Amino acid sequence: MGTACVEGICAIANNGLGTSCSATIACVAPFVCTNSLNGLPCQSGTAAQACTCIYPKDSNSCQTGVCSPSFTCVKGLCQGQTGQSCLVSSQCTTGKCGKLSSVYYLTQVGVGSTAVQWLPHSTLPSNVNRIVGYSQGITEVLYAICDDGLYLYSGTSWVQTIPIPWVTSFSTRVLVDIFPSAAMTLVVFLETSGGSTDYTVYISRGSGLYDPYNAMIDGNHLLGAQFSGPGAALTISRISLSPYGYATIQTLEGNIYYRSTANPLAQYYSQATYTQGNQVTTRPITGVSQGMYYQGSATFAPYDLTFIAPSTQGQVLQFNGDVSGAQYPLEAGRSYVTSAYSLYSPGIDAQSAVILLVARDINLGLSSLYLVSRGLEFQLPGIVDARSWPLVTGNRIYYSSPGTCV
Repeated sequence: MGTACVEGICAIANNGLGTSCSATIACVAPFVCTNSLNGLPCQSGTAAQACTCIYPKDSNSCQTGVCSPSFTCVKGLCQGQTGQSCLVSSQCTTGKCGKLSSVYYLTQVGVGSTAVQWLPHSTLPSNVNRIVGYSQGITEVLYAICDDGLYLYSGTSWVQTIPIPWVTSFSTRVLVDIFPSAAMTLVVFLETSGGSTDYTVYISRGSGLYDPYNAMIDGNHLLGAQFSGPGAALTISRISLSPYGYATIQTLEGNIYYRSTANPLAQYYSQATYTQGNQVTTRPITGVSQGMYYQGSATFAPYDLTFIAPSTQGQVLQFNGDVSGAQYPLEAGRSYVTSAYSLYSPGIDAQSAVILLVARDINLGLSSLYLVSRGLEFQLPGIVDARSWPLVTGNRIYYSSPGTCV
């Protein structure tokens, strides 16, 4: 238990992230007691239920004089110590930001945390574009899509498993995306063979062999191309699988298509549409920059989608299906550009889902990490921009950074 000076009075300061606070019950630094109704500091007389311990709007500032562990308060800003993330050299106590892509994982997650800290996990041998993965028991299976190929974390280092380009005796493949899971792994390539070029999908079931996924014979397209109808091959920027057996494809045009993997005859994909309440509409989901399934109920199985798309809040994460209408980040009077998100959804209880987003507050011009846990949204420290990528598994929360303090 500690104390803090609140309006000239020494107050008890032992409240962590997301807990209630008041003029007499203060927050542990670096959290500040903030009125959740208007985003302003709480003052005497403010309704106690509206006051919450959160990070300041610029979560990498140190208005309380205190930073998260591994960061040092220098002239009002939190500078990273050696091994922490950075974008420019002025963000490091060493005065040097090396162009080494690194991965970090979070400690003390959730409501009541008093010492939120990003610990270094590993450094990649090439510039990282995205990190993906899942938990299998206590084991973390992590992949990184880098400029020169796909890497798998061995437990001590990153090992390249697919080069870019991947030249075989039949074709040249350029890695686009990967969706790994314990049951199967789907890999997307931009593939060229015999003068034809298509977006193709391959499946691996842990043997290290890749076979064309949902293969259809079409004389004008390569084996492994995915179709919305006869001859209508889809472009692909992202792919994912749902717990209820649906594959979803996000196209370069910003649309989402899905098919049932449980029905081998349903080889063609259908375009996903919005749901409203308990009704499926005919309005297609468009303008998507990233999308994937979450685990909802069987009622909306094909429609339980999350995606980044335009809304009145800017470009934000939105939900379809069981919890349609939910959006993150969300604060009245503010707009955001969300560049990436990751979601772990173990069941139909929305409170059990954990989401990490990278978004830029248009009003402040600042990029930050946003954590959604137990249905509550928190801004977290961490130096990020649109090149950073989040990952949430069943065991841990990660993000990648394009630079490291050295």
